[in-house]
Amino acid sequence: MQAISKHHQVDTEFISPSDLLAFISPLIALDERQIIRYVSPTFLNEFSIKKDVAVGKTLEEVLPWEEQSVTALLTDVRRFQSVGTSRLDNREIEAGNRIYGYSLFALKNGLALMIKDISEIRRLEAEVDLLHSRLLRVQEEERQRIAAELHDGVGQTILAAKINLVSAKKHPDRGSFDQGVELIDQASQELREIYSNLFPNSLREIGLQAAINRLVRSFLEPRGCEVVQMVEIQREIPDSISVPLFRMCQEIFTNIVRHAGAKKVEVLLEDTGDALVLQVKDNGKGFSVADLKKRSLEKGGFGLMNLKRRAEDLDGIFGFLSTPGEGTEVSVVLPWPGEEPDTGNDK
Repeated sequence: MQAISKHHQVDTEFISPSDLLAFISPLIALDERQIIRYVSPTFLNEFSIKKDVAVGKTLEEVLPWEEQSVTALLTDVRRFQSVGTSRLDNREIEAGNRIYGYSLFALKNGLALMIKDISEIRRLEAEVDLLHSRLLRVQEEERQRIAAELHDGVGQTILAAKINLVSAKKHPDRGSFDQGVELIDQASQELREIYSNLFPNSLREIGLQAAINRLVRSFLEPRGCEVVQMVEIQREIPDSISVPLFRMCQEIFTNIVRHAGAKKVEVLLEDTGDALVLQVKDNGKGFSVADLKKRSLEKGGFGLMNLKRRAEDLDGIFGFLSTPGEGTEVSVVLPWPGEEPDTGNDK
């Protein structure tokens, strides 16, 4: 009784068992005439090839590629054979809508071709590059925003205070000194709002609930939003949760102001016992998935993706519902440290 089927047997004249130990990727062995003498099970799986169609055939007969791609691969194989080197690594080739990475290794009477579909790897690399570019762009936009706030807000307030104080020196009886002091207080408050947005020290001072309330008053209400807050938190929230939640609120409120055009916003923050639940619902424009993809491509926005990753970094859950013309609802569930979020799958 044969322990190994014929198409998996190794012709030791061309490749030895010790050679095979070095290969874990899809592999075929070719003789000097480029006839396939061995094909690994992983190669068969990679290309969905039936058992008896590979050994004894050529690459042209086996690979399910268009002629141009096979020809390009064979050109590399022939060049490798003619040069006589021991190996050729990290080559790539496009076949259809896929990208394959391959390497060539010299054998006693032929060569081994190790080849694998790396399309997903290249896609993820491209996504990382895109996110990096977007991150740099967002950082630059944030620098410009802070510079504008300092110039248009604090800078102008301090200038007005200076004018009043200079006037008070010349005309003490006109009340300019008191006005100048009030303007300095205003500038100080504006600075506090700026650095609170950069790093929310207020979380440690007043807690998450009050910090979100302050964010609502300073961010949503001045833009004409009626805000209903429903907060049910009875215990102290650790920084590991409160800071990310505060950042998520900033991100969600920013999206509402920039894109939603909402007049009413509902903010729910609830302690369910094993998790913190944040829900923000607006009555704004809403959007479709197609709109979201288009906006992300055209404007480089990745607010929802950023929210999703923040939640997942904390083993949490992020979701949203939106319908054009009917507003948007965003939900975040973050487990307390040491707890698992309730996904509704408990038995």
